[in-house]
Amino acid sequence: MRLLFLILFIYPSLLIAQSLASFKNATAFVYAKDSLGKPVPNGTCFIIGKKLKSDSSLAQLFFVTAKHVLQNPDGSLVKDFFIRMNTLDSNSRLIYYKVDTTKNKRNVFFHKDNSVDIAVFMFSPTKSDYNFRYIPESLIPDKSTFKSLNIEEGNEAFFAGLFVPYTGEQKIFPIFRFGYISLITDERIMWVGEKRELILMEISSFGGNSGAPVYFKLQKPDGSVQVVLGGVLSGTFRDVADISIISTSRMPVAFYNNGISGVTPVYFLNDIIYSPEFLNIFGQ
Repeated sequence: MRLLFLILFIYPSLLIAQSLASFKNATAFVYAKDSLGKPVPNGTCFIIGKKLKSDSSLAQLFFVTAKHVLQNPDGSLVKDFFIRMNTLDSNSRLIYYKVDTTKNKRNVFFHKDNSVDIAVFMFSPTKSDYNFRYIPESLIPDKSTFKSLNIEEGNEAFFAGLFVPYTGEQKIFPIFRFGYISLITDERIMWVGEKRELILMEISSFGGNSGAPVYFKLQKPDGSVQVVLGGVLSGTFRDVADISIISTSRMPVAFYNNGISGVTPVYFLNDIIYSPEFLNIFGQ
């Protein structure tokens, strides 16, 4: 039987100035194994919850991250990894996670469209040990609902993610980055050699930020502010520049961050958690 938890919700009407702690507490860090098996910081994840139909006061919880965070350099899926979370005693702890792709026992899920950079996996630490909040499924809209929000270029955006130079010693400390939506298009955008459906933001992101929850701040007609989950951070666009004018067979180049990040829209996450495969295993 899957473990169930009753904890606080993150509500869509939270104001940024008053509620950054809530967004921090929904965020955790993904650690990979290095060549010696030692945990090293690798990416960001966040917690979502689906209410049980049998008891709406209880929710089954899951982690969400970018799919590439759980992949080896050759694109294969890692066999295991760690999640680092804050505990109630003002410390943090690494949780070992073993990947299982066996039919009917699968614990990591992806979108049927392989270009979608989202992964969802089970979450089972007890509320009595860990300090966290989750994002309820009511804030994970399908595509039509998302489009009805009339999100557009110029809307404020922010995310909370892993900052590799400082992850926190005793506890984890997600770093916030703020900016604006810079491009929404009905065309797919070339990203890491593949055309993908993305929203672009004018926010710099770096290694470790991948998988972070991205939030959009919307101004409602009555003047109030609504914060919505916009999607999952996939990473940054990188450009190349020559670093030498000497004629060689292979011109040295340098990569630099152009300040534009790609976000996989939240409705792809909705597709995953309501897919037949997902519902078959979790029975919701």
